[in-house]
Amino acid sequence: MVDQPEESRSDRRGFVAAVAATVVGAVVAAPGAAEAASGAMQFGANNDADDAVTGLTNASTGATLTLDNTSDGPGLKVYGGGADWAITATNRGLVGAGIAAEAPKYGMLAIVEGLDSTGYALRARSQGVAPGVLASSEFGVGLRAHSGKQAPLIIEPLQGDTPPSGLAEAGTLYMDHFGRLMVCVVGGNPGAWRILAAPASAGTWFPITPARVHDTRGGNKLSNGQSKVVFVGDSITPAGTVDVSGLVPIGAIAVSFNLTVVQTVGAGNLAVVPGDVTSTNTSTVNWTSGGHTVANASLCKLDSERQARVICKGSATGAAHFALDITGYYM
Repeated sequence: MVDQPEESRSDRRGFVAAVAATVVGAVVAAPGAAEAASGAMQFGANNDADDAVTGLTNASTGATLTLDNTSDGPGLKVYGGGADWAITATNRGLVGAGIAAEAPKYGMLAIVEGLDSTGYALRARSQGVAPGVLASSEFGVGLRAHSGKQAPLIIEPLQGDTPPSGLAEAGTLYMDHFGRLMVCVVGGNPGAWRILAAPASAGTWFPITPARVHDTRGGNKLSNGQSKVVFVGDSITPAGTVDVSGLVPIGAIAVSFNLTVVQTVGAGNLAVVPGDVTSTNTSTVNWTSGGHTVANASLCKLDSERQARVICKGSATGAAHFALDITGYYM
């Protein structure tokens, strides 16, 4: 071995120490030094994943990712590119949730920006028997929907059995493929269901002070084989002029009424049907001879123009004047 001068050995030791210090300093300072465009993610910096996919896999029963902001800010803020979802969460297990969000004020706040946006702030889909969204609150409202311009809540029709097969919970609300909105009032399989609204059924009945909408005594009697279309939207005075306009509002689908026949001739009957119906084998009020006054109360569906039709049938000589009074309507 050849002896080296002391100053040479000192220079080498200083060089090695300087290199070591540089490496250690780089390891410590690197995470906050620059934004990462590839490689490992850096905390405290913006990370550009470009077109790469970042995956987190967890084989345990715990959460794959837990984010906790101990200040007043959100635990997670995600922005979508505009053509797809900001967040897609899938739970492939038998229990659990795709996303579980908990906070003192809002567990989850979903926003779609832009006046002309056609996307969803929040869309949840379940391919199993579990609900797509489960919202609960110990003290406040479990779920609140609001929109400044559009419908805050849309229930899409269910393509399947009516009512849905399987175990149902009381309070379940759904619309079937016929457009009938139904609610489960007693849980079970299939449970007890009630129709709240439907395209061809009446909803809520609104009683009104009885009002006359037609009286033939200012003209001719209705005779056998004849019919009269009556507009029930406005009430009339004894002189036949409009008294209350919009008595039965636009959108009403049926009315409750009282029909009175006066000054009868022969034997016959009057039937009240929707305005777009031209014949019927039913009757609303009947008389057996002339000179009678007979009244009866009933219900009738309206046509799209808020009209009913009164049809006279009976003997060849059957005829009568009639007065039609409205006592309520269905919306």
